[in-house]
Amino acid sequence: MNNFTKTVFIIGSGCQIGKQLSVDLLKKNYQVICIGRKKSAELKGITYIEMNLSEEIFKFDKHLPLVSHNSSEINLIYLASYQIGRKPFVNCSTDEIQKMISVNLTNCLLMVNNFFNVFKDKVNSCVIFGSEAAIYGGNRIASYASVKAALHCFVKAFSKEIAIYNQRINIVSPSIMESEHLSNMSEVEKKNLSSSLPFGRPASLDEVSKVVQFLLSSDSSYVSGITLSVNGAR
Repeated sequence: MNNFTKTVFIIGSGCQIGKQLSVDLLKKNYQVICIGRKKSAELKGITYIEMNLSEEIFKFDKHLPLVSHNSSEINLIYLASYQIGRKPFVNCSTDEIQKMISVNLTNCLLMVNNFFNVFKDKVNSCVIFGSEAAIYGGNRIASYASVKAALHCFVKAFSKEIAIYNQRINIVSPSIMESEHLSNMSEVEKKNLSSSLPFGRPASLDEVSKVVQFLLSSDSSYVSGITLSVNGAR
């Protein structure tokens, strides 16, 4: 067993921002445990647990042996998300709506509940990825916006319960950032998207990662229950 004194679980780590966070936090001497359907880039020192998070609930108590015995600080990043693309709400199937609620809300609440129960006084900070859609809505993404809004409300309320223990939970709410979806766009589509953004470009993975790292660190020790928008003035 290694000598890490800080551990972070990254739920839904297979996406690009998950890979970026894994690398960045490992460099900051966190024990990094990644859970997702596909592995991030192979990197020595990172623990991977392959799981389809749309079908299974990760139980922290079943994986306690993975956590460094020296770790006195446990953190959680919840990235897992499901979208069906842009379509009118009335055209969404019952299965699509139920899966939207399950992955983006129900599974997240169950994992946070299990996380705080298992690690109790070792919990330091929890960061959940929300969405600007939860704040401003959006065209043809009503179901996605509504479940993310519920998540934002949960974080605000739950932060009050855990503050007495000096534990924190916050929402990071990116607008447009580098992602697999953007990578698959044509050059014309990328140019049109960039021209619609005040900064003239999406947020880089590094910019989003630094915000998450701040919320995990002691620099944000009095920051809890907030939605921190990373939206480039959008």
